[in-house]
Amino acid sequence: MLTGCQKDKRPAGVLSPQELSKIMVDIYLAESRAGGQGMVKDSVMKYFTPFEKKILANAGVSDSTMRITYQYYIDRADEFEKIYDSVIDTLSLREQKARTRVLTN
Repeated sequence: MLTGCQKDKRPAGVLSPQELSKIMVDIYLAESRAGGQGMVKDSVMKYFTPFEKKILANAGVSDSTMRITYQYYIDRADEFEKIYDSVIDTLSLREQKARTRVLTN
């Protein structure tokens, strides 16, 4: 019984669902900005990489922590799906707010 409960605990170094969700939102927004520059994909990736590094640095998260975190949640599809749902909800809400601002101005 005790070992079953321990398997459900996140190991040290793995971000919480909330932390990962926030970072993913920031990354998707940065990707959107980079992709909206009218560049080819290779150029977008070169342009985007500094944004991603800055997002991780601002969050105090290393590349290795992100890799470990992604792998942890990929292995737990139900949890990862909830994280993605949160990311989608957040991005949708931001889009609605932006549209409302545009329509009211």
